[in-house]
Amino acid sequence: MRSTLIMLTSVLLLSMHSRAVAADGPAIPAPIQVVVGTIGLSDEQVQAWITILQARETATQPLAAQVGQHHELLGRLLQSPTPDPTAVGQVLIETKALEQQVAAIQQQAAAQFEQLLNPDQQQRLDSIRQASQVCPVVPAYQAVGLL
Repeated sequence: MRSTLIMLTSVLLLSMHSRAVAADGPAIPAPIQVVVGTIGLSDEQVQAWITILQARETATQPLAAQVGQHHELLGRLLQSPTPDPTAVGQVLIETKALEQQVAAIQQQAAAQFEQLLNPDQQQRLDSIRQASQVCPVVPAYQAVGLL
């Protein structure tokens, strides 16, 4: 637990440093800057990752739009005086299938990102993932004045 908190603190400090350094460079979104700084990605890795993210966005955008349409349709179906259970069920099944497709694309992009990493960077990512499990409890510790 202590090592996880130390890692979490290190990540936060590195993210603040990466934001300061990135201010001099090209406009890269803040979340990407944080990952670049904390994991230590090279310029080549950043460019490859941006390509992966763009491909992910291109693949998920139409699916996300369909999910939105399905949610609207589901809302209309459920607002009718006598909702058709078959139609509601069909829309739910289709929505779930679309969401699973989006999740698969996101998992594929994450796997492609991990393939870009060297062993040290992979270890950093693994440590950050472990630290993220602690993050949900941090607000509680802040609320009671322990942080």
